[in-house]
Amino acid sequence: MVIAREGARRFWPRATSSSTLLSTATEGSSSRILPDAVAVQMRPIIDHAPSLRCPLLGLFGAEDLHPSPLETTKIAEVLADHAKTFEFHTFEAAGHAFFAADRPTYRVAAAKEGWEQVLRWFERHLAS
Repeated sequence: MVIAREGARRFWPRATSSSTLLSTATEGSSSRILPDAVAVQMRPIIDHAPSLRCPLLGLFGAEDLHPSPLETTKIAEVLADHAKTFEFHTFEAAGHAFFAADRPTYRVAAAKEGWEQVLRWFERHLAS
C-alpha cells in the first residue's frame, strides 16, 4: 500500500509494484473500480520519481514478491537520489495484501502497525 498526498484534499491510494503503477484514483476520492472496457495504462513507478510532488508512504510485506524487499530498497534509493520525502516500512511475516481484512493474507499485527504508521503520517503531512 502506498499513500501519496498532494494538495489540500486529495488522497491517492495506489496499487504498486516496482515495475508498474496502476493508478485507479479519482480527484477528491479514494480509489474506484474501472469498468472492463476502460483501458488502464501501466508505467514503471520509478519513472514517477523525478516528478513526485508530495510525501510518499509505503507499507510493504517482507514476504511480498511484487514488490520484493529488494525492489522496495531500489525504489527508496531512487527516491532518495531525487531528494523526495518518503517513508517505507516493511513488515515481517507479511506478504502481499497483508492490509486486506477480507483476504486470507491479512496479518493483524502488521495491519495494526500499518494503520499506526498511516495515522502518524497523516499527522505529520496533513496537519495544517
